[in-house]
Amino acid sequence: LDRRLAEAHYGMAVCYNRLGRSHDEIQAYQKALALKPDMVAALVGLGNAYFGRKKYDAAIEQYKKAARLTEDDGTIHYNLGAAYSNKEDYEQAATVYLEAVKLNPEMGDAHNGLAFIFYKLEKYELAAKHIKAAEELGVEIEKNLLRAIKKKLR
Repeated sequence: LDRRLAEAHYGMAVCYNRLGRSHDEIQAYQKALALKPDMVAALVGLGNAYFGRKKYDAAIEQYKKAARLTEDDGTIHYNLGAAYSNKEDYEQAATVYLEAVKLNPEMGDAHNGLAFIFYKLEKYELAAKHIKAAEELGVEIEKNLLRAIKKKLR
């Protein structure tokens, strides 16, 4: 019964998200997780809801819980990297983005994230490597970042 009720709360959270009702969305995810703490989709959804509200520490907490439950999901690591990046914790962002790329080498957005992070960390050769990988995977690269990396490599 708890499992079905948790899934119902999860479904409500998804609906609230589509309606733009983030406060209700967060509450519904929390209710789902109170009933089923290992519900990865609810952990990620709650992390995304916090991320959308710029509550990066709370998002990181949820993404970490989800990552511990599904160690082979590159998308969760990508989300975690984005949260660290937005907090300007570039070392941590690099670590988890690299894990995302290791789990899913075809994840162009993670390569793009790494290009930005390595640029911020003044590791321009690595930034160029990952921006090239992102481009090859069809990611639209932010032109200012591309110019900045090329300028540093001259």
